Amino acid sequence: MAANPVFGHNQRLAFVSALQLPVIPPRAPRLGMTATPEVTVNDGQQSTFLSGGTLVSFVSGVSADSQKDVLNSTLLAQLACDKQFDREKQIADWYKFYGTVLENVGWVLQGFDFTEYQGKGDQFEGDKAILEILGALVTQNELLIIKAAIDAARNLPTTDGRLTLFDRFTSSATSSAFQIGIASEQNGSVAMKLGSFQFTTNSSATRVLWFKFSNVVSKLSKSTQTAALDTAVYEQVRPTVQQKLGEMSRSFIANLVI
Repeated sequence: MAANPVFGHNQRLAFVSALQLPVIPPRAPRLGMTATPEVTVNDGQQSTFLSGGTLVSFVSGVSADSQKDVLNSTLLAQLACDKQFDREKQIADWYKFYGTVLENVGWVLQGFDFTEYQGKGDQFEGDKAILEILGALVTQNELLIIKAAIDAARNLPTTDGRLTLFDRFTSSATSSAFQIGIASEQNGSVAMKLGSFQFTTNSSATRVLWFKFSNVVSKLSKSTQTAALDTAVYEQVRPTVQQKLGEMSRSFIANLVI
C-alpha cells in the first residue's frame, strides 16, 4: 500500500479498491454481548455515534449524507489500519496510514503530531484529561456536546454491544488508541475538529475513558486538529467506499443517545 497519498481520480479509486480490510476486526464483540441497535441517521439533527474506535458527534445542521460520509470514511481508515498494523505495537505506523487513507478519500489534514499530556498531580482521569485537551480546540457548546457523549457512553451497561465494540477496537490490557471528533457543515462544506489519543500504562486498565491513572506508570499522548472533507472529491470515491465496507458499516457504527 502506498506510503503517501495520491490525488488523481483514478488513483484514488484504485487506492480504495486495493485496501485490505479484516474480515472480522480483531476486537469485534464477543458472543453473549448485547446486540448493537440499528443505525439511524437523521438529517440536520444533532447526533452522536460510536464508529469503531471513534466517538463522533455532529452539531445541528449536518445533512444525513454528510454524516454518513464522515462515519464511513473514518471507519474505512480504521479498518484498513487495523489490517495493516497492530495498534499496540505499531501505533506510529497506524496513525500515519490512517492519515494516508483519509487524505486519499478527500480529507484535508494537518497531520498527526503527538505530544505528551502533562497532567497536574500524581493522577489523571481519562475523561477529564480528554475534555481539557479538546477544550483548547472546540467551542464551549461543542465541548458540552462532547462531554454529554462521553457521559452517555459511561452510562452504558458493561455488556452493551456499543461499549464493547469501542473497547475492543481501541484497547488492549496496557494500551489504547482512539479518536474523538465533532463535525459541522456550512454551505455544503464539512469540517471536523478531531482529537487523536494514544495511551499506555504499566497497569491493567479497563474502560480507559473513565479510569484513574498514575502519571508515574501511564502516559497519554494527544494530537488535535481541524480537518475538512472535500465533498467533491469524496463523491468520486463514495460508491467504492460503501462497496468496500459492505455490512461493516452496519456492524461497527452505532447511535449513542445523549
